[in-house]
Amino acid sequence: MTKRRTIHKRFLNILTLTTIICTIFIITTACAFRPYPSENNFEDDPVLRVGIFQNRTNVDFAVTDKFYFTDENGNTLARGDARTVWRVIVKDGRPASSHYLLVVETTRDKNAAERIADELRRQGLNIIIDELGKAVNIKGKILRDYRQYRIREANIYSSPEKAQRQQQNLSNRAWMNIVSEYTKNENGLLEISNLQTGQRLTARSPVKIIGTKVALKNVTSGEGYHYENSENRIYRGVMEFLIEATGRITAVNILTVEDYLRGVVPYEMSNSFPLEALKAQAVAARTHVFYSIGSRHAGDPFDICDDTHCQVYGGVRKESEQSDTAVRETKGIVLMHNDELCNTVFSAMCGGHTENPENVWQGGPSPYLKGVLDIENGRKYSGRANLSNEQTIHRWISSKPNVFCNTVSEQIPDYLDYTKKYFRWEVVKTGEQLRSTVLKETGKNPGIIKEIVPIKRGASGRLIQVEVRGSNG
Repeated sequence: MTKRRTIHKRFLNILTLTTIICTIFIITTACAFRPYPSENNFEDDPVLRVGIFQNRTNVDFAVTDKFYFTDENGNTLARGDARTVWRVIVKDGRPASSHYLLVVETTRDKNAAERIADELRRQGLNIIIDELGKAVNIKGKILRDYRQYRIREANIYSSPEKAQRQQQNLSNRAWMNIVSEYTKNENGLLEISNLQTGQRLTARSPVKIIGTKVALKNVTSGEGYHYENSENRIYRGVMEFLIEATGRITAVNILTVEDYLRGVVPYEMSNSFPLEALKAQAVAARTHVFYSIGSRHAGDPFDICDDTHCQVYGGVRKESEQSDTAVRETKGIVLMHNDELCNTVFSAMCGGHTENPENVWQGGPSPYLKGVLDIENGRKYSGRANLSNEQTIHRWISSKPNVFCNTVSEQIPDYLDYTKKYFRWEVVKTGEQLRSTVLKETGKNPGIIKEIVPIKRGASGRLIQVEVRGSNG
């Protein structure tokens, strides 16, 4: 979580425990609140593409008002009436084939890419530069730039063997790596049928639904987690169906960022929470989506997904006046550090002390993401407890320290009861389960596990490295 008083002082010094549980994860005072470059009118909100699901063989949907279908050029294909149920399938669909490229190098430095390409062209090679990835550009200002520049030979090869032959032919002038890519998928058509009237249309991908709100059946949420489920959801904005390289259907919701946040805040934080907590969540979620565009799902036909991998977006079902107000009253506000967007990851529980990001994810240390003790001025006191020490961490885990996220020892509102099981918890694994995990992760079979020895812990006491001692060594 954060050095939270930064958030709370900004939002009227909220002191209740409820504001503390679900704000921004381990962001410190190094981040400052800034408006992103946008005028204060709704028409200027950036537009976002949100992936709802992928790899579906069919999709059932209904629209709350009269609507129409358009093709990729905006031409009207057909019109439909409100509350009729439709089904989308792929007709004659099959996975796309691959082609092969000879790549010299990929760099984030555009000038360096141009220099390398010019040098190779002088040697008589037919070289082009592909721009990959995205830049978050709002009102002419780049907030986050994930673009990369790929230097490659211009030819495209239909088989790896042909690419290998050319690779060898050019090896005396430049060594190039063989990279495979899907060809543009032209296999199959979208067939859309009215299940009540029999009306049917067939069109090339993509097809957009232009209407008031679109309801989709059986949308999966929490995929891969213990709370995974499926539910019907309703979305505002435009819904797009397209055929991906797998030959199956992907659904993309196209809407403004501020409308998107109306469907994020109440899914990531209960509408029962105080308004100022919801405002903090809105700022975190807004910053997070801008930070994530281009870094996640770079090869997909959308900017961000709708699930835990990005942040949970559930459409309109949980929208409320409380959460809408939080989005509206923080409109355009993001967290910045040295004029760059902060990585505002967040979590529902911290156990009393947060962790440094380099011990959790790939990448190095961050100047504003630091493991902190979950108390007032936590960064100041962090490290004094030395939770990397084995004796200290065992006492810490066995205790119920007086920290903000201790929802076990304190009197808390009913809507925070769910957090109690996350403050201190226990999981039991059999020896065989542990052996299988070690084998899967390391490729080595430890045999019968006799002991697991802590080797290294992070700032929070969480294990970073262990030694597994088994009958096989």
